[in-house]
Amino acid sequence: MTFQLSDKQWKIVAPIVARSPRMETRGRPRKSERQLLNASLLMLQKGVKWRKLRYYGNQYPPFQSCHRRYNELCSNGAITRVVEALAQDMEERGKMTLRKCFFDQLFVSLTKNTEIIIVEDELESQRRWQVRTKYFFQSPRVWRLLWYCSSSVWIRTRLPGDLALRADRI
Repeated sequence: MTFQLSDKQWKIVAPIVARSPRMETRGRPRKSERQLLNASLLMLQKGVKWRKLRYYGNQYPPFQSCHRRYNELCSNGAITRVVEALAQDMEERGKMTLRKCFFDQLFVSLTKNTEIIIVEDELESQRRWQVRTKYFFQSPRVWRLLWYCSSSVWIRTRLPGDLALRADRI
């Protein structure tokens, strides 16, 4: 299951990733910010090489554009603000706590290419955006981002106490 921003989620994070208008009129037109962010969040979640982006579908721009935009988002700290905004939205609108996304007693040593399969029940399948957001936050690679890059008190109070240990194993 790949993560795609819903329309309401995009309205929340669009101001965070907004770019200044392009002054130059020459060259290729810019790619959609929403597609670039979706690709960045997918690669953050999956942790695969950028060249493999094409295997996840044709809805994403070229991997070079996505990688360049991801680096811009990381350098100005926008990616952590986006993840925090998605977590707050999941708690407020989705009525699902961030702590629920962490597996208790997960002491399995995870290798680089390990995937965790989440089985959905019928109630969750009716709320696709909530399931996809929960699945995004269940990725151990996102745990690492939350632990190492977040200076937000809001996020820190919702993380499990042993998350540093879990993030170091990845």
